[in-house]
Amino acid sequence: MLDNMSLYKVFVIVVLLACAYYASSTLSKASKKKSKQEKTSKVKLAKTNVLDRGLVVENVKAADVVGNHAKYCEKEKNIRQFGSGDVLGYVTPWNSHGYDVAKTFAKFSMISPVWLQIKRKPRGKFLVTGTHDIDKGWVKDVRSANADVQILPRILFDGWTGQDFKSLFTSEDEIEDMIGAITKSLFEYGMDGAVLELWSQMPPRKSKEIIHVMSHVSEVFREKDLTLVFVIPPPISIEGKATSFTRDHFTQLAPLVDAFSLMTYDFSVGSGKAGPNAPMSWMKACVENLDPEQEHRRKILLGLNFYGYLFSSQGGAPLIGDQYIKVIQSYGSSFLWDSSSQEHVVQQNVGNDEKTFVMFPTLKSIQIRLELAKELGTGIAIWEIGQGLDYFYDLL
Repeated sequence: MLDNMSLYKVFVIVVLLACAYYASSTLSKASKKKSKQEKTSKVKLAKTNVLDRGLVVENVKAADVVGNHAKYCEKEKNIRQFGSGDVLGYVTPWNSHGYDVAKTFAKFSMISPVWLQIKRKPRGKFLVTGTHDIDKGWVKDVRSANADVQILPRILFDGWTGQDFKSLFTSEDEIEDMIGAITKSLFEYGMDGAVLELWSQMPPRKSKEIIHVMSHVSEVFREKDLTLVFVIPPPISIEGKATSFTRDHFTQLAPLVDAFSLMTYDFSVGSGKAGPNAPMSWMKACVENLDPEQEHRRKILLGLNFYGYLFSSQGGAPLIGDQYIKVIQSYGSSFLWDSSSQEHVVQQNVGNDEKTFVMFPTLKSIQIRLELAKELGTGIAIWEIGQGLDYFYDLL
């Protein structure tokens, strides 16, 4: 580790911003909405979109990002530019700006608030938790702004032990009871379906059991006219090796679900090196690996990250939109286009020959990924809309 005071200052900025971001999750919904409304009311919106303003370029300047990131096109906020497939936007209760984005832009066919968990209690009883986060007024506002949108809360299998999964897998009654608890909650709160995140939490070598459970979920959801989205990891790792999710799994699950939320991001996380979030060639290879014959491409929602990372010799730190703007203002920032990954790299000189690197989506990197989704015949899934910059939505 290098002892560099300037570098340390950059990380202090990032840490303080992160602390403020997570601390905001303790505010009431009313407090969070009020502060955001006060902030956005001061922004002068644009009369034309980012393409017409010449902002979707490789030669990005920090001043252009800082000066325009909050200026979306007011006249086109309800006009969808991406018409090739579904657009799913995730919203998290700890990042309140996502609530505002979902109400402002009628660009999404699906909104997934990260609200709910399914818990297994002793003797096979099931309980849906997280309902305290459900904001019925917000749901009403989103539907008023976007009549076609489906509200599909994400449901996480939170805190499950190996024994919990074993009990579920070996009991048809438990499977039906679990599904009953989920659907009861969805109807109680007027939801259109759910996004299930289960694969990443399953015990090793239990794919057969997961697919069996999903067959039951699918049957009930279709009977009740509920939409079912299933979260899946990418099939190819950073080393080019196969992951826990294979083409065979995809083929078996495809008839059971309405869509797959494919997590094609965090490519370099865990590698120990600064690197791209989602190289274009890797994203394309993931889709083609899962569905080479293009039988179910419409069901794949290609994952787009609306967050980024700051890298240096001190390590890496995640960044969301507001933090990113402050970081690129803190030192001189040079945007470099990486033609290999098709992402921008922001390089900063922080003193004593030290540099930091910021990987954060730009209008150009997002636009070519939307074009890739059109080429592949997929939809898109954004994690998550509150983390991005407001002018991103001109492209959707």
